[in-house]
Amino acid sequence: MFFNLDKKKCGLTPVAMEVWEGWVFINLQPNPEVSLREFLGPFGEAFSGVVYPYPENAIVMRGEFNANWKAGADAFSEAYHLSSIHPRTVAPIYAGKENPYSRLVGAVVYGAHRMIATWLNREYQPGPNSKVERWVYPAVATITGTNQEGQKTPLTAHPAINPSKSDAWASDVNWIFPNWHIQISANRFWSHEFWPTSVNTTVWEGRFYQPAPRTARTHSTGMVHRADGRWHARRSFEH
Repeated sequence: MFFNLDKKKCGLTPVAMEVWEGWVFINLQPNPEVSLREFLGPFGEAFSGVVYPYPENAIVMRGEFNANWKAGADAFSEAYHLSSIHPRTVAPIYAGKENPYSRLVGAVVYGAHRMIATWLNREYQPGPNSKVERWVYPAVATITGTNQEGQKTPLTAHPAINPSKSDAWASDVNWIFPNWHIQISANRFWSHEFWPTSVNTTVWEGRFYQPAPRTARTHSTGMVHRADGRWHARRSFEH
């Protein structure tokens, strides 16, 4: 559109930028000490080739809370708090008689980065009073798109996702240092960003990638997802 534009004469500040697997990384250093490939290291190698579904359609949620950013990032990368903090909402999905404290089904350290694989209660069914949940979600599916028994998808087939290939698997939380999570389930992926605004205040932003709604049921899924995400975030940050 702008022909013969000499960017050097526009007073623009150069920005160091690289792309990995479709994700755009910006480095605030004018001359980065390491390349993106070097920074990601074994994590970048292990997760190459992941096909992320529905990247064009994101539900974006944002919240501010009075806590250090690391407290938020840590809380989103473990599962043992679910039974005590969310006993009447998401806890029954990720904890049960076999695993009352949501013990993980896998964990891997990739240098500065890491991942955990969370457990799924395959016996979970929405209660009789959860009319909206029973209508919106199919039998074993959940708000995060966990797999149904025997289901195979491009995500579940990837060797780095659910590395133990546990049948009782809900999702992986992949923490890219310092403040970004990519969470992956059998059918979905979503991300969390934790931005410190002071020593004890943080801005959280979540992006949930979903198929575009084509029916009232799928449209309601997105609406419930928004409501559940806001409630879950508020509960997490206020306790």
